[in-house]
Amino acid sequence: MGDIPTTLVTGATGNVGRALVECLQKTPSSASVIAASPSGQSVAGTPGRVLNLLNPDSAQAAMKGVKRLFLLTPAHPEMEAMTAHAVRAAQAAGVHHIVRVSGAGADPTSEVAIARLQGQCDQIVIDSGIAYTLLRPKNFMQNFATFLRDMIRAGTVYSSQGDGRVPFIDGRDIAAVAARVLQEPQVHAGKAYTLTGPHALTNAEALAVIAEHIGRPVRLMAISEE
Repeated sequence: MGDIPTTLVTGATGNVGRALVECLQKTPSSASVIAASPSGQSVAGTPGRVLNLLNPDSAQAAMKGVKRLFLLTPAHPEMEAMTAHAVRAAQAAGVHHIVRVSGAGADPTSEVAIARLQGQCDQIVIDSGIAYTLLRPKNFMQNFATFLRDMIRAGTVYSSQGDGRVPFIDGRDIAAVAARVLQEPQVHAGKAYTLTGPHALTNAEALAVIAEHIGRPVRLMAISEE
């Protein structure tokens, strides 16, 4: 791989990770990219490496020779431990830069559980002594095709979000930002970017767009938080 820094992409089989691998393949440093996932499978022709972030030894092995790390931890009760395992392995491997996917509003003191957890994980990266960039996207557009998919197919989506507007972002756009940062990490060191889509929509407006394209109605049913 010569003098090209090796980049490890975690979560490489997911929506963001796979798109990032494909973005990096189009750059001059594509030969230095490794796709990391629990299965260790190759992604879009990029060499794969096994990574189980719940296992510190697996994290240590996966980081061997890595200089730039794209860190995406799944929504998991052990997200903080997974982040810590990755960061400690990165420190031991001599990683130069970590690009972490966090979440909009991440704050270790937040009253919102997910924002607090994301903030705690961000703090682990910040305190690591490794140069870093934090990407904090708003709600993924892909949530409509994953978490809400079955309700959409059934014709009714139940939600307690009310009429709040959200600038949903496509996971592929998050990947494009990450690719840019990984190409010139020194320019983005120590920065945190909140990432959004171009339009803020209510759930009703988003579902109306989906209904138009799938050719059948999708009803929004308001429910209480409880």
